[in-house]
Amino acid sequence: MVLKKLRFLSIAVGLATVLSVHQVWEEVQQKQQRQLVVYSVRGNTGIGLVQGQKAMLLADSALLANQQNYTFNVQPYLWQLGVQEPQFTLLTETTSPTVTLPDSNELLVWQGQRLLILSYPPRLQACSDFAIDYLMLRRNVRVRPEQLQQYTFGKLILDASNTPRYRQRLHQQLDTLGIAYYDVADSGAFVLEL
Repeated sequence: MVLKKLRFLSIAVGLATVLSVHQVWEEVQQKQQRQLVVYSVRGNTGIGLVQGQKAMLLADSALLANQQNYTFNVQPYLWQLGVQEPQFTLLTETTSPTVTLPDSNELLVWQGQRLLILSYPPRLQACSDFAIDYLMLRRNVRVRPEQLQQYTFGKLILDASNTPRYRQRLHQQLDTLGIAYYDVADSGAFVLEL
C-alpha cells in the first residue's frame, strides 16, 4: 500500500516538474520574441510591434473605438505571446513610431525593418537607393500596380481595411505584373519574426 502511494507521488512530482520546466522555457522564449504583425481585422488596420512580453498596437481610430473587434481578433494572439496589456497608439499620432511623409503616408521603421504604409495616393518620387522591406496598402488607396514598381520592396501587404472587390481586382493586376503580395483578409495575420 505504501509502495503504491509512493509511486503515485513520484508520478505527480514528475508531472509537476515537467509542467514547471515547460512554463519557465515558455517565459524565456516570450522574453526573447520580436514580431511585427499586421492583423486581419475586417475593415480596420492593426499593426502589432511585439518585443518580449510588451507590445504596441498601432491602429486606426475605428479599431481603437471598437473594443469587441480588438477582444476577438487581436487580444487572444497577444495573450498567447504573454502580452497582457499592450500600449494602444493611433497610427497617425505623434507618439507613434511612424513618420508622416509629405504626402500623408506613413513610414514605420522598427527593429531594422522598413514598412511604407500607403493610405493615400503616393505623390513622392521613390529614390532608387532607398529600399523598403514591406509596402502596405490600406483603405482602398488609389494606386496603380505599375506605380508600385518604382519602389524597391520585398513584399506587398494588403491589410483588412481594403474591400473584397478592391483586393480581388488588385490580386489579378499584381499576379500579372509578378509582384509578390500577402493579403491578410485571405491568409490571416502577417507575422514577421525578427
